[in-house]
Amino acid sequence: MPIVSLSQAAQAAQAAQAAQAAQAAQAAQAAQAAQGTPGASAFGLLVARDGIGEIWHQPDSLIESPASDPGARLGDWQASSRLFVLIGEIISRISVRPADGQRSVMHLLSVTEDGPGLAPVAEITRPTPEDFAQQVRLVHDYADLRADRMAEISDQVAGATGYLTSLLPFDPGRMPRTVDLLALAEQAAGFAAQAFKHHLACPRPNVLSAQILPMIATPGHGALPSGHATEAFAVAEVLRRLTADRPHLAGAATPLMHMAARIAVNRQVGGVHFPADSFAGAMLGLVVADVIAARAGQNPSVAALGFNGVGIGTADFYAARVWSGEDRAFGAPDSPIATIDHPPAVTDTSPTLRWAWDEATAEWAI
Repeated sequence: MPIVSLSQAAQAAQAAQAAQAAQAAQAAQAAQAAQGTPGASAFGLLVARDGIGEIWHQPDSLIESPASDPGARLGDWQASSRLFVLIGEIISRISVRPADGQRSVMHLLSVTEDGPGLAPVAEITRPTPEDFAQQVRLVHDYADLRADRMAEISDQVAGATGYLTSLLPFDPGRMPRTVDLLALAEQAAGFAAQAFKHHLACPRPNVLSAQILPMIATPGHGALPSGHATEAFAVAEVLRRLTADRPHLAGAATPLMHMAARIAVNRQVGGVHFPADSFAGAMLGLVVADVIAARAGQNPSVAALGFNGVGIGTADFYAARVWSGEDRAFGAPDSPIATIDHPPAVTDTSPTLRWAWDEATAEWAI
C-alpha cells in the first residue's frame, strides 16, 4: 500500500477512534445525568466518599414538618412528579362512559349542597357511516395543501404546544408553573380524548379510501375526537386564561384559537383526521380547560358542551366556527357544537391546583 494511503488510513482510524470516544463520553454523561449527579459517576463518588469520610455524628437539627398547604409542597418536587400530582387532581374528577352505541358522555364529579354526584360536561355523538363517506372527500381535497404545510405537520406529530407558546413571550426557564399547567392541559386532554376514541371507535380516513395516502403515520387508535385538536384547544384556552388580565397581552385570545384550529386542520391535511374529528376535539379541549380552571378556583362551574356528528355530511372545520371575536362561536343553527341542556357542573377547588394556577399567573407579569 502506498505511504500516502497508509497515512490516510491511519488518519481515518484515529478519526473513528475519536468519534467513538466522543460517543462514549456523551453516553457516560447522559447516564450520569439520568442518575441525578451530572459529571460524577457512581464509582467515582464511592471512592471520593471513602477519601473524605469521617466518624458518624448525629445531626444537630431535625427536618421540619411539611407545609400544611398541599399546593405549596408542589414546588419541592421534580417536574415529572409535579405533573403526576396535577394530573391526579383532574382525572380523579372526570370519567367518560358510553351512553349508548353511538354516544359517549364525560362526567365531572360535581360537589353541591346536596353532596357529590356526577354531572355531564361533554357529550359526543358519532357521525353516521354516510357522514364519514362524505367527510372523506374533504380529507382527499386537503392533500393539495401538503407541500405548503409539510414542516408544520411533521413538527406537530409529537405535539404542538410550541406553536401556541410561540405567540406569547413565554420563557420556560423562568416560568416553571406555566410549564406545569400546559403539560397538565395536554395530558388531561389526551386522557379524555383517548377515552372517547375507545368508546366511539371511529375509523380513520384511509380506512374508507386508499386515495387518502396519509403523509404521516396513521395512529393505531380511533379517529374521533382528534387528540391533537383536543390538546391544542385545551392548551390555548389555559394560555388565554392565564394571560387574560395582562394589558400587554391584550388580543392574544384570537391568535391562540386560530393557531389551535390550524393545528387541528394540519392533521386533516396530513390525511389522518376528518373535519368532524377536529370539531369534536375543539369542543372537548375547551371543556378540559374549563375543568382545570374550575378545579383551580378560577370559575365557579363548567357549562356542558356537546358535539353531534349525525348529519355533519360535508361540513368543514375552520377557526371561525369555533372562535369569533373574543368568544366561543358555538350554538349557530348549522354548528355541530352547542351548549347542551344540563345545569352547569360545580366542582370543588383543589388547593394544589389553585396554588399552581396563581403561581403561573404571576409569571406573566411584566
